[in-house]
Amino acid sequence: MANNDVQHLLDMLYEMIDGAKNAPLTSDKCILNRDEALDLLDEIRAQLPVELSRAQELIRAKEDYVKAAKRDVERMMQQAEQDAKNKVSETEVLGIAREKSHEIIKKAEDRSREMYRVANEYTEDALRRTEEAIQMALEEGKATLSDTFYCKGYYNVAGWSRPIKCHKTTGHGTLDFSGALQQSCNPAMMMLAERIGATSFINYFCNFGLNEKTGVDLPGEGSSIYKESLSGVDLAVYSFGQRYNVTAIQQITAVAAVANGGNLVTPHLVKEIADDDGNILASFGTTVKRQVISASTSATISKILADGVSGNGGARNAYVAGYKVAAKTGTSEKGTGGGRIASTVAYAPADDPQVICIIIVDEPTIGSVYGSTVAAPYVSKVLSEVLPYLGIEPEYANGEMITLENLRGSSLDAAKSRLGKLGLSYEIVGSGSSVVNQVPASGSKMSVKNGKVILYTEAEAEKLTAVVPKVIGLTAQAANTLLTDAGFNVKIEGATGSPDSIVVSQSLAVGTVTEKGTVITIDMRHMDATD
Repeated sequence: MANNDVQHLLDMLYEMIDGAKNAPLTSDKCILNRDEALDLLDEIRAQLPVELSRAQELIRAKEDYVKAAKRDVERMMQQAEQDAKNKVSETEVLGIAREKSHEIIKKAEDRSREMYRVANEYTEDALRRTEEAIQMALEEGKATLSDTFYCKGYYNVAGWSRPIKCHKTTGHGTLDFSGALQQSCNPAMMMLAERIGATSFINYFCNFGLNEKTGVDLPGEGSSIYKESLSGVDLAVYSFGQRYNVTAIQQITAVAAVANGGNLVTPHLVKEIADDDGNILASFGTTVKRQVISASTSATISKILADGVSGNGGARNAYVAGYKVAAKTGTSEKGTGGGRIASTVAYAPADDPQVICIIIVDEPTIGSVYGSTVAAPYVSKVLSEVLPYLGIEPEYANGEMITLENLRGSSLDAAKSRLGKLGLSYEIVGSGSSVVNQVPASGSKMSVKNGKVILYTEAEAEKLTAVVPKVIGLTAQAANTLLTDAGFNVKIEGATGSPDSIVVSQSLAVGTVTEKGTVITIDMRHMDATD
């Protein structure tokens, strides 16, 4: 393929992709002849330095042009001085010379700027076209949602003498692509990495910005540590997050690209700066560096990560009642000393992301060391506070939760009618005809299931009380039944989307005597160790 320029090679690659067959079960991916595509990319890589060299020649030509102009000016000034010595007015001659020299320099600088602009645009365009071609080649179908992976608890990598274990040493068995990602199956990730190949893997790594600083508005931003060339075992362990280091801001920025439709953006600390009168002094918009994955791939991964939170995935402890959360947990080994780093990154709402959060726990020492049990519950707590603060309304399913309205001052009949429409039962204390007090108070969040409101119709009526039972260690259903039977209302937080979660804490201690109808908050946790 000698003497082919970059544009011609790109055209050939585009034609190859355009004429390729669709990958099974997909409309936006295709199957390419790997060797032919790699040959074209090698040619592009070989020709690109030639294109860049041409651009550099233009820049050097600009520099030579400016130098020549300056030499002309120096000669003119020397001639002007000589004319002055020949009894010509020094002021007049030098004035004319300076005017002429300024004109020459201005023309030279204008010309140099134009040459630099052309050269720069030429270079950027060559790089852009090459990047687009490579990106299209990388988007060929390496896996589909229907692909399956068999995990027997470990995987043998060619050239490495020892099996590389999965965090679930007994094995996951057969998993499809979604299950492999949700369960953080190391062997499945290694198999997938082998399909992708080391070169493509590093290209994706760099496209997601994990090889560069994010440009966040903070001094002293750290850099990542990684290999540009991967051996077989390097590729295997890189696939599930070992042997390289990235910063938290790099990690969350890369995940944000998955969340937002595939665009890598520059993070900022603030959106805008305003004075006391509300006048905007500075604004920081969204700066897109590049698109790293397609919008369709972004949507697919977001759905998988969201299903892993609400279903049977490892991120169940990131669940927030009323919100669709997409999350991924992680647990990495820290050197050879046995220390771990547990983390969870999550964004919500998963189908229209507004906020993203990452929590990293360095060397957890109490109980489980996995991101699913150490970090995910606190991601849930952060999002449960932030989402309502941002004005994002929850969407509870099947009357899961309700915010109780103010019934004080309303007639008893009106209050009973309203509670009936909400699906809540009630107990009346006193013989009055209007509500003077209520438990729970207005604004309280409570479960509709078995929920009961105490309506007081007399100011001096004796308060109904009960003893708080122990529900720690119970399932959500068992805890809800026990508390409501005792006369209390329940607010469930944490991993409520997982049927095998258990209560790990309750807002009122066992044995506390308090008013019936009081809302007791219980925190649910899925306890299985999952990476």
